[in-house]
Amino acid sequence: MKRLAKFLTVFGIVAVSAIVTAQTTKESTTTTTTSTSTENHTAAGFKQDVAEFKQEMSVKMQSTEAQITALKEKAKVKGSNVKAATIADLESTKMHIKNDLASLDKSTESTWTKMKAKIATAMDDLNTKTQKLLRE
Repeated sequence: MKRLAKFLTVFGIVAVSAIVTAQTTKESTTTTTTSTSTENHTAAGFKQDVAEFKQEMSVKMQSTEAQITALKEKAKVKGSNVKAATIADLESTKMHIKNDLASLDKSTESTWTKMKAKIATAMDDLNTKTQKLLRE
C-alpha cells in the first residue's frame, strides 16, 4: 500500500509537472509569436517615422537654403551686417544637418529619439539664425 501511495504521489507530481511544462511552453510560444509580430509592426512603424521625419526636415532645409541664398545677396550690399564668416558658419551647420539626416537610415530604434531631437533642434536653431539675420 505504501508503495502504491508513493507511486501515485510520484506519478501525480510527474503528471502535474508535465502539464505545467506543456502549458508554460504553449504560453511561451504564444508570447514569442506575438512579440515577433509586434517587432515587425514596430520596425515598419519605425521606418515610416524616419521617412516622414526626413521629408519634414527636407522641406525645412529647402526653406532655410533659400534664406541663406537671400543672406548671401544681402552680404554683397555695402553696409550689411551679414558677414561672409557668418554665412560660412550657416553653410557648415547646414551640411552637418544634412549629414545627420543621411545617417538616419543607419539609426536604430534605440538611437532614433536622440537623433531626431538633435536634428530637429539643429534645424530650428539654423532657421532662427537665418531669420534673425534677414531681419537685421
